[in-house]
Amino acid sequence: MTNQADTPSGKSSGGSSATARNKPLGKPANKKTVAHVGSTITLGGNTSPGEKLAVTLVKYVPTTMATDQFSKPAPGKRFAAVQFRFRNLGRSAYQDSPSNGAKVIDVKGQSFGSYLVGDVKAGPQFAHGLVNILPRDKALGVIAFEVPKRATIAKVQFGTDSGFGEVGEWRVG
Repeated sequence: MTNQADTPSGKSSGGSSATARNKPLGKPANKKTVAHVGSTITLGGNTSPGEKLAVTLVKYVPTTMATDQFSKPAPGKRFAAVQFRFRNLGRSAYQDSPSNGAKVIDVKGQSFGSYLVGDVKAGPQFAHGLVNILPRDKALGVIAFEVPKRATIAKVQFGTDSGFGEVGEWRVG
């Protein structure tokens, strides 16, 4: 399994090789990789042999609103959003609930998990919060987070297989 971060131009910025069974759950794909918005990280999973997903953080939106009139953040909070593009590089279908494996981390190190809300103005979420991506196919969607208004988000993490596979990290702040 090869783990690498690619710049939007497609040039590799580093990588390593290892098998998924030798890695503990949620292990970083490559500790030396520093990815940014627009970068792609190739991650392995832990549910089927040869599982491999190219994950691109397309955009980070620090403040967004729900598209419906009813969903509002709690007092003192705001919605933030991340748009991911997943491309299945593996040999079998990739099935997951991406919001389970996504989190944002502020400059203090506090992490915030995804927040279930309808679509946000930053873009549509993954249909029903799920993906089922056939080999060589792709999916695009937004994951929302409820974070404190004063939090400065510095990083986004995504782990395959609801966070139990390999984990990639992107700097956004």
